Amino acid sequence: MPQRGFTLLELIVTLVVLALILSTGLPQMNHLLARLNAHTFAHSLQEAIVTTRQRAILSNGRATLRAIDGWNSGWEMFEDRNHNGAREADEALVFHHSATPARSFTVQANKPVQSYISYVGSGAGRFASGTARGGFQAGTLHICTQDNAVGYALTLARMGRLRLRRIGADDCRAGP
Repeated sequence: MPQRGFTLLELIVTLVVLALILSTGLPQMNHLLARLNAHTFAHSLQEAIVTTRQRAILSNGRATLRAIDGWNSGWEMFEDRNHNGAREADEALVFHHSATPARSFTVQANKPVQSYISYVGSGAGRFASGTARGGFQAGTLHICTQDNAVGYALTLARMGRLRLRRIGADDCRAGP
């Protein structure tokens, strides 16, 4: 009667080949996941900023997207009736986004957009100065992988338009 199955030697050789394949593939998989996490975060933040601008235009008032303990930790969007950039008890919270705890990327923002992005009814980005006007707000956020190999730049222009572009290692290291 013929035997069926694998010999111990065949099983060991198969396991060694599988271990070699996994040891070369896993680092690349981790790098790919880091890039995908940065990509997803950049698009989520872009969507939130565009929604904030649309809210300001539709309500013909000020809408503010405020970072919660830095952009890495999440954000909240609210109708900023008193134009101060901080949500008060009487100001409606439109949405809240909490960031996931595991981070494989960093977020850097230059000073004008470090803590909030605010729009007025015309759709222009304006600093929240306590008045309906305020100086124009423009700035850049960089979302880069931890190793600064690749990232994305979100650039807020003077009239409130937002641009998302992919950036390389040099831009990630230099910051916004």
